[in-house]
Amino acid sequence: MCWNTARHNGIAAFAEGVGVDYIDLNVEPTKVAIDWQADTRDAGDHMNLSGAMKVSSFIGKYLSDAYSLPSHKQDEAYRSWNEAFARYESRIKE
Repeated sequence: MCWNTARHNGIAAFAEGVGVDYIDLNVEPTKVAIDWQADTRDAGDHMNLSGAMKVSSFIGKYLSDAYSLPSHKQDEAYRSWNEAFARYESRIKE
Protein backbone atom coordinates (compact mmCIF):
# COMPACT_ATOMS: atom_id res chain seq x y z
CA MET A 1 0.00 0.00 0.00
CA CYS A 2 2.76 2.44 0.90
CA TRP A 3 5.46 1.18 -1.43
CA ASN A 4 5.68 1.65 -5.17
CA THR A 5 8.04 1.17 -8.11
CA ALA A 6 9.38 4.73 -7.97
CA ARG A 7 10.35 4.31 -4.30
CA HIS A 8 11.90 0.92 -5.01
CA ASN A 9 13.95 2.35 -7.89
CA GLY A 10 15.07 5.35 -5.83
CA ILE A 11 16.24 3.24 -2.91
CA ALA A 12 17.92 0.74 -5.24
CA ALA A 13 19.84 3.58 -6.93
CA PHE A 14 20.81 5.07 -3.58
CA ALA A 15 22.04 1.70 -2.24
CA GLU A 16 24.09 1.11 -5.37
CA GLY A 17 25.56 4.60 -5.09
CA VAL A 18 26.73 4.09 -1.52
CA GLY A 19 27.81 0.49 -2.10
CA VAL A 20 25.35 -1.38 0.10
CA ASP A 21 23.12 -4.32 -0.69
CA TYR A 22 19.43 -3.61 -1.13
CA ILE A 23 16.75 -6.25 -0.93
CA ASP A 24 13.08 -5.64 -1.53
CA LEU A 25 10.93 -8.39 -0.08
CA ASN A 26 8.21 -7.56 -2.59
CA VAL A 27 10.18 -8.60 -5.71
CA GLU A 28 12.12 -11.66 -6.85
CA PRO A 29 14.55 -13.09 -6.02
CA THR A 30 13.98 -11.94 -2.43
CA LYS A 31 10.19 -11.88 -2.51
CA VAL A 32 8.48 -13.18 0.62
CA ALA A 33 5.04 -14.75 0.11
CA ILE A 34 3.00 -12.29 2.15
CA ASP A 35 -0.78 -12.61 2.13
CA TRP A 36 -1.66 -8.95 2.61
CA GLN A 37 -5.05 -9.84 4.07
CA ALA A 38 -3.90 -12.61 6.44
CA ASP A 39 -0.32 -11.57 7.32
CA THR A 40 -0.95 -7.93 8.21
CA ARG A 41 -2.99 -6.17 10.85
CA ASP A 42 -4.40 -3.60 8.44
CA ALA A 43 -4.23 -5.09 4.94
CA GLY A 44 -0.76 -3.81 4.17
CA ASP A 45 0.91 -1.34 6.53
CA HIS A 46 1.79 -3.43 9.60
CA MET A 47 2.67 -7.11 9.85
CA ASN A 48 0.87 -9.31 12.34
CA LEU A 49 2.59 -12.27 14.01
CA SER A 50 2.19 -14.48 10.94
CA GLY A 51 3.70 -11.89 8.60
CA ALA A 52 6.45 -10.96 11.05
CA MET A 53 7.46 -14.60 11.37
CA LYS A 54 7.68 -14.97 7.57
CA VAL A 55 9.81 -11.83 7.23
CA SER A 56 12.02 -12.64 10.23
CA SER A 57 12.63 -16.17 8.99
CA PHE A 58 13.61 -14.92 5.54
CA ILE A 59 15.86 -12.14 6.85
CA GLY A 60 17.61 -14.48 9.30
CA LYS A 61 18.38 -17.01 6.58
CA TYR A 62 19.35 -14.31 4.10
CA LEU A 63 21.80 -12.65 6.50
CA SER A 64 23.30 -15.98 7.51
CA ASP A 65 23.73 -17.14 3.91
CA ALA A 66 24.83 -13.86 2.36
CA TYR A 67 27.21 -12.72 5.08
CA SER A 68 28.24 -15.92 6.88
CA LEU A 69 27.07 -14.53 10.19
CA PRO A 70 27.81 -16.85 13.10
CA SER A 71 25.10 -18.12 15.40
CA HIS A 72 25.38 -16.97 19.00
CA LYS A 73 22.62 -19.20 20.37
CA GLN A 74 25.04 -21.07 22.63
CA ASP A 75 27.18 -18.04 23.47
CA GLU A 76 26.97 -17.09 27.15
CA ALA A 77 27.27 -13.41 26.26
CA TYR A 78 23.86 -13.70 24.55
CA ARG A 79 22.09 -15.50 27.39
CA SER A 80 19.67 -12.62 28.07
CA TRP A 81 18.63 -12.65 24.40
CA ASN A 82 18.01 -16.39 24.56
CA GLU A 83 15.93 -15.95 27.72
CA ALA A 84 13.87 -13.20 26.08
CA PHE A 85 13.38 -15.41 23.02
CA ALA A 86 12.17 -18.27 25.19
CA ARG A 87 9.61 -15.95 26.81
CA TYR A 88 8.51 -14.80 23.35
CA GLU A 89 8.10 -18.36 22.11
CA SER A 90 6.01 -19.33 25.13
CA ARG A 91 3.74 -16.32 24.60
CA ILE A 92 3.08 -16.92 20.92
CA LYS A 93 2.06 -20.53 21.67
CA GLU A 94 -0.68 -19.36 24.08
